[in-house]
Amino acid sequence: MLSKEVIIQIHAFSGLIVFITGLLQILLKKGGKIHRYIGLTYVATWLVLVGGWIGSYLILLLGIFGFYFVLSGYRFAKLKKIPAQLFDKALIGAGILVGTWILISGIRLLIAGNMSFGIIFTVFGSIFTLLTVQDYFQFIRNKKLDKLFGIKQFWYFEHFSRMYISYIAALTAFSAIQNIFDIVVLNWLMPTVLGTILIALTKRYYIKKFKIEV
Repeated sequence: MLSKEVIIQIHAFSGLIVFITGLLQILLKKGGKIHRYIGLTYVATWLVLVGGWIGSYLILLLGIFGFYFVLSGYRFAKLKKIPAQLFDKALIGAGILVGTWILISGIRLLIAGNMSFGIIFTVFGSIFTLLTVQDYFQFIRNKKLDKLFGIKQFWYFEHFSRMYISYIAALTAFSAIQNIFDIVVLNWLMPTVLGTILIALTKRYYIKKFKIEV
């Protein structure tokens, strides 16, 4: 059995690999062998991160939050269509449960007077629950909730958006551990704010590039 010190070192190294490979995927040309190999490394390293978690169960839940979007984003890239197999349905169901658990945990922290982490987990729980419930209605019930739902390149938008969300989760962990902003709530939520802006701008770029009418 590995010692706690070794697990911490593996976790830290895995976090560095996720940071580097995620950044490369954003900056480098999309498609091709290089993009695919770096992407597989990113997915595999995320699995190590979640498997070798350290800290409280709440931190583990947030790690699962990131890994959900890694897996679902990978499925879109692999299938190049809406993933609706049994595995995908089970993944969505598990995501809804974890998202709800995070949200309830956040509310309980607020009631207990832990305002900082209460706000943090309530925000992340709300986001995770909202997005996974949306996945349920779109990919299991076949309801159009996204204006891009049904277009040929829909899988592409879902792929990069979900990978971006997972990268935001990884950067959030880094920001929180390193105490970059010296304010707990900002350390946890600022990457989400900046990442959301990046996703919106990237979507706008590809909508224009693919000449999609929305």
